[in-house]
Amino acid sequence: MVDRARLVREYRGPAGVACHHAEGRSPPTQHACILAGHRPGTDEEDGRQHGFSSCFIGQEHRSRHCREYRRPRDVAARRARAYPRAMRVFLLLFLLPLPTAGAQTPLARDLAAAADRAMAAGHAPGVVIRAQQLDGAVDVTVVRGVAAEAPARETWNEGSLPATGRTFDLASLTKCVATATCVMKLVEEGRLKLSDRAADHLPGFGVNGKDVITVEQLLRHRGGLLPDNRLADYRDGARLARKRIYALGLRAAPGTRYIYTDVGFIVLAWIVEKVTEQPFDAYAKAAVFAPCGMAHTGFLRGGAPKAAWSARSIPTEPAREGGAPLRGVVHDPRARLLGGVAGHAGLFSTIDDLSRYARMILRGGVADDGTRVLTAATIRLMGRCGPLPRLERRGLGFDLRPLAFTRKGPRGRHFPDGTFGHTGFTGTSMWMDPASKSYVIVLTSRLHPDGRGDVSQLRYDVGTAVAKALDPRPWALRLGPARSGLQRIADGEVLPALTGKRIGLITNHTARDRTGASAIERLHPHGLRALFSPEHGIAGKFDARVGDAVDPLTGLKIHSLYQKDRRRPSKAALKDLDVLVFDIQDIGTRFYTYVSTMVNCMEEASRNGLSFVVLDRPNPIGVAVEGPIANDDALDFVGRLRIPIRHGMTVGELARLAKQDLKLDLDLQVVAVKDWSPNQYLDDTGQRWVNPSPNMRSMAAALLYPGIGILETTNLSVGRGTKTPFEHVGAPWMNGEAIANDLRAAALDGITFSPVTFTPTSSKYRGKRCSGVRFAITDRTALRPIRVGLTLATALRKHHPVQWDTARLGRLLKHRKTLIAIRRGRGVTDIEKTWTSEVAAFRERRKAALIYAR
Repeated sequence: MVDRARLVREYRGPAGVACHHAEGRSPPTQHACILAGHRPGTDEEDGRQHGFSSCFIGQEHRSRHCREYRRPRDVAARRARAYPRAMRVFLLLFLLPLPTAGAQTPLARDLAAAADRAMAAGHAPGVVIRAQQLDGAVDVTVVRGVAAEAPARETWNEGSLPATGRTFDLASLTKCVATATCVMKLVEEGRLKLSDRAADHLPGFGVNGKDVITVEQLLRHRGGLLPDNRLADYRDGARLARKRIYALGLRAAPGTRYIYTDVGFIVLAWIVEKVTEQPFDAYAKAAVFAPCGMAHTGFLRGGAPKAAWSARSIPTEPAREGGAPLRGVVHDPRARLLGGVAGHAGLFSTIDDLSRYARMILRGGVADDGTRVLTAATIRLMGRCGPLPRLERRGLGFDLRPLAFTRKGPRGRHFPDGTFGHTGFTGTSMWMDPASKSYVIVLTSRLHPDGRGDVSQLRYDVGTAVAKALDPRPWALRLGPARSGLQRIADGEVLPALTGKRIGLITNHTARDRTGASAIERLHPHGLRALFSPEHGIAGKFDARVGDAVDPLTGLKIHSLYQKDRRRPSKAALKDLDVLVFDIQDIGTRFYTYVSTMVNCMEEASRNGLSFVVLDRPNPIGVAVEGPIANDDALDFVGRLRIPIRHGMTVGELARLAKQDLKLDLDLQVVAVKDWSPNQYLDDTGQRWVNPSPNMRSMAAALLYPGIGILETTNLSVGRGTKTPFEHVGAPWMNGEAIANDLRAAALDGITFSPVTFTPTSSKYRGKRCSGVRFAITDRTALRPIRVGLTLATALRKHHPVQWDTARLGRLLKHRKTLIAIRRGRGVTDIEKTWTSEVAAFRERRKAALIYAR
């Protein structure tokens, strides 16, 4: 959070908008603007994310208040000034020759159109885009607009250099391309460790609580440092700037939260210099740029740029009011005052050179000429998330944030988890996908000439278009918003199976359409006569048996199907009905009882001559199949069907399988989901997450549940009674450190592990301090939760053979061979072999029940 106590000076303009400036800076370089409807910005371009909207700009302010603040009279003046700028844009778009390599392709046309929209809106004078898929269908370069507008208009064709050879100020791309890559080069050479404390290499830095900050924490922006210290700290030269950074305190305890910080990467560059005994820019050139063939990438160290450097550089904005635009000189004022070389900003490069870097990353560390720059293991490590919350996902220098938090970022709509990149304040970005071996680079000078451009939408549009054009594409496009069975009814589709029928509805709180209307509300006008609720009740609030009730909206009786002596509807409850309708969001795991309730109701519908309709919904955790098939003699209400633990089917498909396997004489109809691919997860569909049960609170919990849930019947806490059930486990007798070490040593895909302590407030070990392990998903497409659960089980058996009680382990596992193998201490690979042939037979058996193409 921003330290509001330091924001002591207030300016209030005529419109009544407050702008608070930090004490001790005149004019201010860092401030927070509190505006009605002003959204918090994103890291590099729109400001840092704090408790209220913040702006951090890369130069001295030109007025006493924020660019975002405009007096009413300023608006009219700005519109008057915008007219000649708009005319210039018109000329750029329609009168100038604009080179576009591959212009004949639909992708090139889409990228050009995206660039033209950004320029027409005044967000950039020119755009250079490169997208390539190694050994794939995409290889396109698009150049639009002009190189500069001020002091004179300059086209891309002027001079002897092509647009792809012009150098851009990369701003925060410096962090990944230069700093993080140099650090990881030293790590793989054994000259530096991610666990090293920064103060081990820079002793003066280890004061005011900073002595415990590690190299890894700095790379992931979790060192607890503030985003930027005062610009005044740099004005007395690099030596005093370092001294003042060393003296800084902490914004948060190291390792506890994500705070995007330039200071941390400045410190990382100093560590590189200390370890290598070379200037940072010299080492970066020798270790990274030269081996990659990046001949036109580097820093401008001190002084004025040479004529040749300036001529090939794209200008940004003036450093001061009335000055000429900066050209060949770093825009970031802190990097500038540090002599042009810093770990957070200062790097210049061309789109050709950045493409060489991206290809090196996608080839696992091998440059275009075959030179090994980094090992493949290092590249994988850089693109993986550590044990971080999903909202704070950072690799080692790269941004990994999920789609929900990059709506207007370079990831676009379709690039999935496992992709990574970075953005730069000056209007640059790079995004890479190892799975499809593709990358997309956008270079603009959005700040030229007046500092007003915003290319976030351009980045999003470009990322979206490129992802759609990839071929092959080893992941599904986000087709949404998906239309569930209920949504199709809400959209007015007529279902003959329900027309004129007396309807009984098996449902709960998860059955809602996109407007939030419930299945009860949607079906009540169409003959709804009775309601039936599953485990947890119709509101999904209870963790115990549930009694009958009356629905306050319709006055209909709610027949509970989760009572001691009743798990299926009675003949009396069905006598005045023609059809049963099922609409409940499942979780994709065998031992979740909503499917058992559905199967019980199907059997009763068959016995009583009723038809059955399933309003289908997506499987929230995708279509992967994993885990043992339940033994015939183990089937019960916790698992009614002979399916794997993670079955990869929707409830509609499971209904068809149940009819097939149980040989039910039943008129069954499934209202299928439209505009959905089975490879999509729930949060890819546009469907809002609703906790399907009290302790299933997130997608992360749902993804982990198939593997962690099987251990819940032992004397292990799976986090019930904490804020994040199924995202950590533990017990008072457990050695969390030892178990976490074993799990890390297993090198499981898509997940990381860290020791943790927690105290449940309810359920198992209530009020007792538990030692355990926390799980952090880094790549859900690669995650195999059953393998995680089995690896955890083998570690528990190894370290706690007496304390860990497996007497009831078979309750959810329902597979004797697996249970015996765990108790005998068999390895995970051997355990998985016990069900391989069974899963293959299941895949064959379910084919007739599938609705959606796999």
